[in-house]
Amino acid sequence: LRLWNSILVVWPVQPAHPSQSIFPTNVADMAFLGRFAGLCLVLAAPHKAQALTAWADPPKRTVIHKPNVDTPAQKASKAMNTYMDASKKRDGIWDQAVESKEKAPAMYPSHLGKLVKANDAASEALEKATDLQGKAVDTVQKELKDLKKKYEGKEKDLKGARYGEDFKAEAASLKLKMSGA
Repeated sequence: LRLWNSILVVWPVQPAHPSQSIFPTNVADMAFLGRFAGLCLVLAAPHKAQALTAWADPPKRTVIHKPNVDTPAQKASKAMNTYMDASKKRDGIWDQAVESKEKAPAMYPSHLGKLVKANDAASEALEKATDLQGKAVDTVQKELKDLKKKYEGKEKDLKGARYGEDFKAEAASLKLKMSGA
């Protein structure tokens, strides 16, 4: 596969005197140098534009990910589910304690100790759920206040406009006026 038609190498020549420069000093030389550089670029580039796209990477696709940050309401909901699970576990331990009192009275004190731990875990989960629920309510109330302020402003703007007027009658009178009647 041949990518380049030709390769052109240009070497600057050292000037004969140090006061001379290898770079162009007048407008005509600079214009010539610009045209020459453009010609070199045209000759060095492949003749088919499709070759340029072949060198490029394929276009990147946009990937949409699920949000990885929970809202306060989602946090409160998860905390409430955690409380419900802890409460179910506590209820199961209570059933075991009641059963052990009848079938194995010697194990009853250890089951009561387990019940106390499960009850403490359920209480902590309930406190956490209550705190997160309060934060979620505060967030929703703040958002509601902001939205009310925003839409009250829009309502004021609509009152200043011609919202709700009878445009059909106005269009009919304009039609008569435009027809010359």
